[in-house]
Amino acid sequence: MAKAPRPLEIDSNDILVLNFDPNQTPAIISEEQASQHIWGPCIVYMANADTVGKELKWFKVFEYSGDKDAWCSQKIISNGGKLHVPMKPKLKSGKYIVRAEIIALNMADKLSSQGYNMGA
Repeated sequence: MAKAPRPLEIDSNDILVLNFDPNQTPAIISEEQASQHIWGPCIVYMANADTVGKELKWFKVFEYSGDKDAWCSQKIISNGGKLHVPMKPKLKSGKYIVRAEIIALNMADKLSSQGYNMGA
């Protein structure tokens, strides 16, 4: 059974540091696997913690594809598994649930992003 998400106290001046380090427990994939197989953009969403137990209303706070040299996922690997996410100045201070995603596009030409079937 999945644990309930733990809310974070976040202020509009904060910079969240999200850790994707594969050496942390539980390790999902190795750094070598990540560097060879997961290429794509990063997106971070938040939801007000007051809505826990109800339908969460997610809003996007960060999106980064990368630059001409590397995808966001590759930047995370070269930064020791960390992604720095500056908060928007208009964000109301409070408790939030954070959800981070890395969209795997490395197989997009074969399977579509995340392996979903492509339309005809």
